[in-house]
Amino acid sequence: MSSSSQGNPYKVLDAAARDARQNDDSLVRALTDAVFAFPRMLSRMPEVIEQSVQDRLVNAELAYRHRSQQGVREEDIVQLVNSMADKLHAPAYAKTSLKQVRVLRMQLLLASPLFMGQGLTAQHMPVGGSVNSEMSPLQAVHLLNSLIDQKLINPAFQMEPAEWERSQSSLEMERIKEAQKRLQFSKSSGGPPRSAIKLHKRNRDLQIALSQAGSTLSFLDAMNLVDEGFTALKLNR
Repeated sequence: MSSSSQGNPYKVLDAAARDARQNDDSLVRALTDAVFAFPRMLSRMPEVIEQSVQDRLVNAELAYRHRSQQGVREEDIVQLVNSMADKLHAPAYAKTSLKQVRVLRMQLLLASPLFMGQGLTAQHMPVGGSVNSEMSPLQAVHLLNSLIDQKLINPAFQMEPAEWERSQSSLEMERIKEAQKRLQFSKSSGGPPRSAIKLHKRNRDLQIALSQAGSTLSFLDAMNLVDEGFTALKLNR
């Protein structure tokens, strides 16, 4: 990994994704480590659970790359997030929609184009157009974790899905278009790209709900939730 990628978690992901294009087991494992080491709002899982999840994800990612495992659809992420929001009695804005997932996916694409760009069906695509709904297991996990972060600290995502689509969807797409223009300009001028995602802390009700739910989970309950997640994303093999 080059020194230029160190310190910027998005570039760390891209560097690991570049190496993992060889589909070598150890390099896919390194990409998995980078996805789990990405800075998040919530604490990491207990080591024994995280290791099990990582092992399963490495296997799923390798199977996907060797075309023996289907990709994760954006619809699968919506279903998982909304079902978990109900199960954990989270605030209504914790739920999501296809448009919201697509917007965040495009934001992450701008931030880590090598990682999140793999598997898209068209190059030089317009925002939101010609996009394959499926993505790799590791891309899906990164997108899912990033959505949780947005729900925790970004007011632009702290709305019920119907309200977000009415008031925020078009605005977010315009922001992505502007970010694309800035990125293209910075590349042509030799300047560094600006971050596509700005986070603003608002309230802690979702974090409290998640913490309360997590504090009552037994090890078996946690593993059952993991299994439910893998099933929802169609990654159980």
